[in-house]
Amino acid sequence: KKLKPTTTLHNKYYDMMRLVLYILLVAPSMAAAFVSHRSPRCLKSTGLTRRYQKPSDDDDDDAWDADVDYDKVFPSDPNQDKSPDPTLGWEVPLDTVPTPKLGIDIGALLEPLSEKEAAELKAAATEVINEAVAAGIDEIETVRAKMKKELEFQRRQMQRQSERNMEQASASLLSRIDSITDAFLANTTLARTSTKLAAQADRAMEGRGVDMGTWGTIGGATVVAGFTSLGAAGFGASMAPIDASTTTTTTPAAKQPQENRLLVIADTKGDDYAKKLIGPLTKELEQVLSTVEVQTLKPTETIPLGGNNAAAVLFFLTSLSDVSSVKNGLERIMRQTMSASGQLAQPPTQIIAISTVGTARTNQMPYSMQNLFSGQLGKRKQMEEAIQSFVENGEKARDFTIVKLGELKDQINDDFALAPGDVLDGALDVDSAVAALKQAIALQPAARNATFCSVG
Repeated sequence: KKLKPTTTLHNKYYDMMRLVLYILLVAPSMAAAFVSHRSPRCLKSTGLTRRYQKPSDDDDDDAWDADVDYDKVFPSDPNQDKSPDPTLGWEVPLDTVPTPKLGIDIGALLEPLSEKEAAELKAAATEVINEAVAAGIDEIETVRAKMKKELEFQRRQMQRQSERNMEQASASLLSRIDSITDAFLANTTLARTSTKLAAQADRAMEGRGVDMGTWGTIGGATVVAGFTSLGAAGFGASMAPIDASTTTTTTPAAKQPQENRLLVIADTKGDDYAKKLIGPLTKELEQVLSTVEVQTLKPTETIPLGGNNAAAVLFFLTSLSDVSSVKNGLERIMRQTMSASGQLAQPPTQIIAISTVGTARTNQMPYSMQNLFSGQLGKRKQMEEAIQSFVENGEKARDFTIVKLGELKDQINDDFALAPGDVLDGALDVDSAVAALKQAIALQPAARNATFCSVG
């Protein structure tokens, strides 16, 4: 409840306020007048007052130092420097400075307050102060509530933004994981299929032996430990280039197209025929079919099952020791296999053998003398017969070509000659031998299932 001051107290209060305002208004001018009033200065050491300048006759006789005889207190010396000593300390003693009168007697203008009036004034002032403090506290509480609300709003905003960022990061991570997973599955499709196929073949062969390089047999097809990629259709009857648009995509368990690959079994270091013919023959075959691949294996190496899906196989009988090498090689090469994709690989359908003239005439000179010590011509004859018998007695349609060459020379002057069977004698240059082999392998269907010899 607010205090209702009486009329007398009200009037006295306003009188006091007017007096304070008056003092505040005249105080600056009085202060300036007080400061501008010249005050005497005295030495710290003597406490005596000394003026810089002797007062003139115009000075007020009623001045506070009018009775001081400066000439006596400070006798002048004509030889003494009268300028002030800057090293001496100067100050004005407080007891010597007169108190200026401002011309206002506040105590006389204000009547003393009674105890009741003083209590009422104190209560009113206290109430005003309490109201100001309460208003300040209310304002502080309002500001605190507003700040709390703003902080809560910012916290919710940051939380929502954090959740959105987390969702975006999670979506991006899941997308990357999906992409990596899809790429991995796409790249390992063949490997996973081959692993399943190998496991199935291994279970089917439980308790039974398997050949080296195989997992076992499924439905009559041998599952090999390696695999080859799908390629274009293989060597045809004339080994002519085939349009890739005619090649169809095979499905699992279907036959896998043969590749344009020629598998050569030869000793390129110890056999003079292989050493001189394989390089030029490869170049000539590449001119006929640019995608052809010639893969050469030594007789001592492991022959791949199924012939590595080659279209034809070329035996250099001059590199083999006996007929068992041919039989073992044919048994592995002609075995039907299953690739990693689950497709049935096709063994080579054409078998070419390079032999020498005189294998069918070991009872005639000079071949009888050549065969007398090593029996090499007789062994080559047995290899030729093994190949021919394998093709003629086989369940599947295959072709053979046996080419009997004369002794290889870099250059000879004899005319080139080619005849069926084993009837020619003489040497043969490398270029003529390569040309004859190219025709027999790639270009001449009449060379299938035939034996011929060549010299010159």
